[in-house]
This record gives sequence, C-alpha cells and structure tokens, in this order.
Amino acid sequence: MDENIPLSVVEFLRRRGYRVLWIRQSKYVGSEDDVLVELAKKLSAPIITLDKDFGRIYYL
Repeated sequence: MDENIPLSVVEFLRRRGYRVLWIRQSKYVGSEDDVLVELAKKLSAPIITLDKDFGRIYYL
C-alpha cells in the first residue's frame, strides 16, 4: 500500500488475513512511483493508493 493510505485501512486488511506491505513502514518510503510499480510486479501484488496521478505511469 502506498504511503498515503491510512493505518486504519492497513490494519483492517491485515485483520482479515491479507499480507500488506505498507510503504510507510518499509525501506521504500519516499520511493518514486516507478520503483513501487516494479516492486509490485516482483511481488505479484496490487498497489492500493490515493495518489490520483499514480496511474499516469501506465498511461504514458
């Protein structure tokens, strides 16, 4: 999950058994969007974000 996702959402998903990598609690804090996209690909994981221009990477 991107840095802008509230902790309450992270905890909600974890309580339901989902494995969540919250960027704010990782070594990737402050990383550029393209770095996070590559990480998600490597982990075969979705990205959950509130960043409205995050998808711009794919559009361009």
